[in-house]
Amino acid sequence: MHVSIANWIKGTHDGPKHLTWQAGDRPDSPWHSVDLPVINAALSAGTDVTGARRLEVNARSGACYQGQTHGHKGFLLDGLEVGALLRDAKARPVLHPYLTADEMIGNQGSQPGRWVIDLNGADDLFSAMKAGAAFERLRREVEPEMRAKAEAERASSGSERGPRQSHYERWWKHWRGRGNSSNGSAPYPATSWSVR
Repeated sequence: MHVSIANWIKGTHDGPKHLTWQAGDRPDSPWHSVDLPVINAALSAGTDVTGARRLEVNARSGACYQGQTHGHKGFLLDGLEVGALLRDAKARPVLHPYLTADEMIGNQGSQPGRWVIDLNGADDLFSAMKAGAAFERLRREVEPEMRAKAEAERASSGSERGPRQSHYERWWKHWRGRGNSSNGSAPYPATSWSVR
């Protein structure tokens, strides 16, 4: 977790502003201090991005930059869990290395440390069941909680229709799958990625 604490005075203050930060994520990481003419909106001594403008090339691209929203931790696998599932030939096509934006751009040469089960292409329960052990994991880990959320929504709203109830009709799919985010558009072939 990163916490920023700002101290300011009402009005203007001539002269340098003092910025202190801890470099690293450990309690014993070293501290750094600088005096600056202005402390930018990012509370950093780095590039001031307050004047940044929208890039039209990104606005016209039609791409989704949020990435997948799984809706349940049961879709994500660590290396040991995926090892067992990769032995099932039916499961292999729906298992993808998973890389977040922090992992992708925060560490030079980063590699996926987790995997994701992606059954977003399965339009019905029978298609989803063809994924063998991957489907069975979701049935065990994800389905009970999705059912409970749908039932709670029905009970609290009194309605037979709502986002949780609609999602429960396709509980083996991600809450927001984002279509082609695992189609090779990421820097790793057939890698799912998520940007937040």
